[in-house]
Amino acid sequence: MRFAYSGASGALALVIGLGLLIGATTDEAVAAGTSRQTGSVAGSPVDSGRTSVQALRTRATKSSTRIDNTVVRVDSAGVPLDLHDGDLVAAPDGRIVLIGTRYGCGFTLNVASPWCGIGASTSRDLARWTPPTTAVEPGPWQDVCAPSAGSFGCFNAHVVRRPSDGRWIMWVNAPSIGAGDTALAGFLVFQASDPAGPYTPVPGPGPRLAVDPGDGGLEHGGADVTIDPATGTGYIAYTVIRRNAPAGQPAHTLVVEALDPSLTTGTGRHTTLIPTRGGEMPTLWPAADGWRLAWSDPPVPYGVADIATAVAPAPLGRYGPQTVLNAGSCSGQIATVTRIPTRTGSRDVLMTDRWVQPPAGPNTGVVGNQAAATLYLGPLTYADGVLQAHTCAPSWTLAPRR
Repeated sequence: MRFAYSGASGALALVIGLGLLIGATTDEAVAAGTSRQTGSVAGSPVDSGRTSVQALRTRATKSSTRIDNTVVRVDSAGVPLDLHDGDLVAAPDGRIVLIGTRYGCGFTLNVASPWCGIGASTSRDLARWTPPTTAVEPGPWQDVCAPSAGSFGCFNAHVVRRPSDGRWIMWVNAPSIGAGDTALAGFLVFQASDPAGPYTPVPGPGPRLAVDPGDGGLEHGGADVTIDPATGTGYIAYTVIRRNAPAGQPAHTLVVEALDPSLTTGTGRHTTLIPTRGGEMPTLWPAADGWRLAWSDPPVPYGVADIATAVAPAPLGRYGPQTVLNAGSCSGQIATVTRIPTRTGSRDVLMTDRWVQPPAGPNTGVVGNQAAATLYLGPLTYADGVLQAHTCAPSWTLAPRR
């Protein structure tokens, strides 16, 4: 049995034996059915006197869900999802958990305002979402996360499951922590028994990371955490912000570092990648062609940026030349790439934040409150085992494992 990503549409086709087609989009399934005058489609004979196209269409519709990127995503109560710059998590029980920063209480970048905390919503198919619940309570973290003279805010929650005990570990970028202090990394770390929370802080002094400029600036930007499925080792890919970057180098660089078994602090073992135009918001995953690192190129707070990517044979390996995964991040900025289980295998799904832009146009300024921002979800594709440039999909279908 094998599965392959097919065509620019990114539909997942599973080919078994003589040609069982499952998990493709409805239109693709129908096209396959009408192009075959003999043989079998989805296990049923097709003869010239009778068509099974309608039956195939019905089966495809029942087994797949349409993901629409042309509408605002709402929860089951019809309320737009206020979850941003976060993560998409595939839980073992089949839930897909969307985790993100909330802005609805008034949180506004560079303006004295409250921090709204981190919320979570769950889905079974990326199309229908539950009303968000609170993953991290905002109250205890106002001094660290509420924008003020001494705080930049808290963003970019990413979650990973600890292999040793099944607990969920969340890293949150808190760039004002440890500014100018190499003993503290710019992150808060939480733990929970469920990926949707509620999360509580991990006891202790806080995480340490190998690369910390200690130059008085914000030092650390967005990050991603992941597990090597072959070894169970955890890794964090994070942004390093340097006030005094060497001549000819960007201020924002990327580091991948191995985590200790608790997944709550670094080990010092790391590799560094210096993007051509700088980078932030990295995401790291085991792709079909190696370990993929993708990031916002260049760094643009609440802007529109390209997605750059590079590949290495191992998480701490040497990353090859950067290429463009998508120009413009489908009108936004990369958030994460997550592997979603399906009936026929899995799909690597790209999520980007479609930030609200100023009236003058993209990247002409910063809209500090992003409660009205939306999300893009799209399937990544591989050809002959190699990741392909992503074409933004207005809509596509997913056959989720329910």
